Amino acid sequence: MAENVVEVDLKIEFSLKNFETKKGRDTTLTEIKKNVCALLNTDGGRLVLIANDATDDNTINADIVVRPIEQQFKNIIGSGVHYKFDVVEQTNNKITLDIQRLPKLCTLTTNLFLPTNTEIQLFPATEQNTLKHILFERCIVEISEQTLPEQFSSGSKCGIRESKTVQFKCLKTEKKGKTDFADRVINNKQLGRWKTIENKLKILNEQSDLLVNAKLVYLFQSVIINYRQGNFEGAEKYLNEFRTTANSAEDKSILDVEERYLTSAIECFRRDNEKAGSIIQQGLALAENAPAGFVPASFYAHAASVLSYLVNDESFIGESKDQNAKDLEVHKHIERAKDLCYKALQHLTYIENDFEIAREELRRRISITLALLYLRPIDHVPISSSDIDIVAATISESEQSLLKLKGTPRFAYKYCRLLMVKSDLCLRKYQLMPTDAGIELVEKSLEYVQEAQELARTSKN
Repeated sequence: MAENVVEVDLKIEFSLKNFETKKGRDTTLTEIKKNVCALLNTDGGRLVLIANDATDDNTINADIVVRPIEQQFKNIIGSGVHYKFDVVEQTNNKITLDIQRLPKLCTLTTNLFLPTNTEIQLFPATEQNTLKHILFERCIVEISEQTLPEQFSSGSKCGIRESKTVQFKCLKTEKKGKTDFADRVINNKQLGRWKTIENKLKILNEQSDLLVNAKLVYLFQSVIINYRQGNFEGAEKYLNEFRTTANSAEDKSILDVEERYLTSAIECFRRDNEKAGSIIQQGLALAENAPAGFVPASFYAHAASVLSYLVNDESFIGESKDQNAKDLEVHKHIERAKDLCYKALQHLTYIENDFEIAREELRRRISITLALLYLRPIDHVPISSSDIDIVAATISESEQSLLKLKGTPRFAYKYCRLLMVKSDLCLRKYQLMPTDAGIELVEKSLEYVQEAQELARTSKN
């Protein structure tokens, strides 16, 4: 396929006079929503709204034109709608929107039997499997056909009739002669930054089966949700189905690591720490031989978190040891957990930019775990000023990752946790200088706690 990276703004021209009528308003807003969907589903870009009949006394108003669209997309994008959908320029006759790509596919739907406007919805989950070859290409917004093409190339049949709702950055050119649909898509000057499917499929082929097998991803998340809710019977059910499905995968090296992740987490929630520790050791050996990337990074982070928890269990450390021996054993495991965190951070460098949200979420978790490991009080190993500096840098990195996660689920919880770690850091700093001059650190620690309490009280996320 020819190079299809054409960076141009999408433009919609309309009349303010017509916009005052119900029909004109509905038509214009539907056209805007269609363009926004197309940008969200591809690689983003800019949408320019131009009022042809604007004057100094009658100007385009973002509150009237943009806000209704923004409110509808808020249900799809979440509370961080401004992060994906933002007004970057406004004049008397023009509004420019900057729209970023959305991790999920969205589409327009119309109620054919009631006089309602078009609405934005997520692409039906039941249709996801039919999109597996082009889901990551992000070029289709809506299609009701079950049979979808695996690729689009000039001169070949597309497999989609033009009567179907297909939005490729809003195809508007007229059909001429025998030019087929695929040629029109390729030659359309309003394509924006549309990447070829061949490049995306190449990336997919380099990833594990887990990333392209939607069923395994679903089962993996189902296990986690069930054991976190204390439903171990449900967790075991999904875990067994995960194992059965994984047996049919060509490359099991990554899936074996994921299976140890799930089983060790379940045993931790059951408080069977000895069994959890044994499974972690098996998983670490498997992770060493797994392809570099997200899965080993995730397992190393999980193992570090579990180790930091297991050191509180005397049966894991050794009940017969004296206090000094126990402290040394705890210190040994904490240092090992730190090493695992650093290994996890190293693996993050192998994760593709297409998985930025998942990568930054994992970086946030690793950074928080690492900070807590350094802050952990041990009688015979007092915290040093150099450790304080490491914790401060780690907290900063966690905060930078968190800022990229605005609008994602449980954002408020994650921010509360960050505030509590900041509070702990202030107290540990005060322990190094327990004087009147250091009392400000105690006050700052209390401020962080109060901020976290207020956020936890008022937030619905």
